[in-house]
Amino acid sequence: MLGARTHWGVRCVSGLSSSELGGSQSELSLSLCPAPLSPSTPELPPAPWIALAPRHPGFLPGEQVTFRCSAPPGQEVARYRFYRQPGELIGAGVPDPTGSTRLDLSAGPGTAGLYVCVYWARRAGREVPSKKSRPVAVSLIDHPPKPSVLLAPDSLAYVSGDRVEICCLAPPTASPEWFSFYQSGKVIGHQPGNTSTWQLDLQRSGTGNATRSFSCTYEQRIQGRPVPSHTSDPVSIPVFPAPAAPSLRLIPPHPLYVTGETVTAECVAPAGPYEPRAHRLQRDEEPGAEMLGPWHDLTVTPSTRGRYRCEYSTELHGRRLQSPPSPSVVLEVTDPPPPPELSVDSPSGVVSEGAPLLLTCRAPGDTTQRRFHFYQDGAELSPPEPSASPERRFPQAAPNNSGNFTCGYEEPVGGRWILSLPSRAVNVAVAGPPEAPASGGSTSTRMEPSSQPGPGGRSSAPRSLVPAPSAASRRSHPTAVVRGARGVPVPWIVDAAIGGSFFLIIILIFLITHVFL
Repeated sequence: MLGARTHWGVRCVSGLSSSELGGSQSELSLSLCPAPLSPSTPELPPAPWIALAPRHPGFLPGEQVTFRCSAPPGQEVARYRFYRQPGELIGAGVPDPTGSTRLDLSAGPGTAGLYVCVYWARRAGREVPSKKSRPVAVSLIDHPPKPSVLLAPDSLAYVSGDRVEICCLAPPTASPEWFSFYQSGKVIGHQPGNTSTWQLDLQRSGTGNATRSFSCTYEQRIQGRPVPSHTSDPVSIPVFPAPAAPSLRLIPPHPLYVTGETVTAECVAPAGPYEPRAHRLQRDEEPGAEMLGPWHDLTVTPSTRGRYRCEYSTELHGRRLQSPPSPSVVLEVTDPPPPPELSVDSPSGVVSEGAPLLLTCRAPGDTTQRRFHFYQDGAELSPPEPSASPERRFPQAAPNNSGNFTCGYEEPVGGRWILSLPSRAVNVAVAGPPEAPASGGSTSTRMEPSSQPGPGGRSSAPRSLVPAPSAASRRSHPTAVVRGARGVPVPWIVDAAIGGSFFLIIILIFLITHVFL
């Protein structure tokens, strides 16, 4: 037989045969319905308490809802049951060590409603259901609509180190109390409701390009509780490596430079994905001038001294990128040492061919470490290696040693050998050697008779014997040939001197024979 009755909104079925339900009728009756009370049964056990945690006025989808049912003290509780009115059984449990039991639900569609609980107390060997608890209400609320996210500056490409501003735009009807910002799903910051932006310095991990995804939410109060909005649609951007700093080098590399020298500054960009388009050389804090190539020539002057850096620019997807500045390089400037004084052992500067020639370079000051250079007509004398000796000797002067001589010296300054200013030029002339007498020459003797008779009508005896130089003797007379500054002979000077000597001898003979005798 099949019978039915209602207990606390639950329709109970009894009278089913064991063959129809797969079990005994007594088992079915125990599991589904309490035993009927006789007229002598005492009043039902007092109602339990039902508590809701957390105590939200409304629950968001997916949040956990916890019910706890507790019987009054002194009751021997056999079991608990939870119902959603008007009588839907949603769970059952046995007492825990505290004497109560709990039920966890996940808020979602169909969760809203009124909930009660009941317990079964043991009395006289029977289980008697209690009165139902006072109901608790569960209501559902939804997340506010999603915002939108914008990035500034808006660019086709970003590089590591760029600062971007994330802007979270809530719908016009929303009343945000807080904004939350996310990168690749992880929270990166919060801002109060009157500040809807967040600034971030982009970073790139690894050596390749990276993609960054940004989103946001806002929070507003609904039914007395703060409720986060749905998450905005993400905005993804590529992040490229930033241009690396170049290096600056000076060519030639010296610890310091001398005024008048030319030094080349070269800005070397590191190997990588970027091709430099322009370079800029800066001195101290000056902005510097932009160059099309990596090289820049500097003429060293006192104002050239300073600390130099360089940078380069490139392009990425139409965006101009500027590299960081290179490490600074100091350019030190000094003046050359003062000029020395050059002297020759012949004060007149005329040296006979074959005679020794000595040049001396005297440097000012008292510096033991010096290296000397000698030059003839602007060319350094061979060998070109400098010498520690301030003298240059020529054992036998030759015609090709005639010319203008100068000298200079080097001394160590700041870790570098610095060449002095050149000395004043000294002119050296090498004179040729005397000519040898001609072989087979003869000298004739000519008698000079008196043109007047002597006293007493006697003929005058020969007064003197005057050697009459022949043409050959005159040609074979030793004559010194003077050479000019370039070793060219000048014979007319010697001939004039010899002719003047003969003329003087003839005048003396004439005076002796005609005046004194």
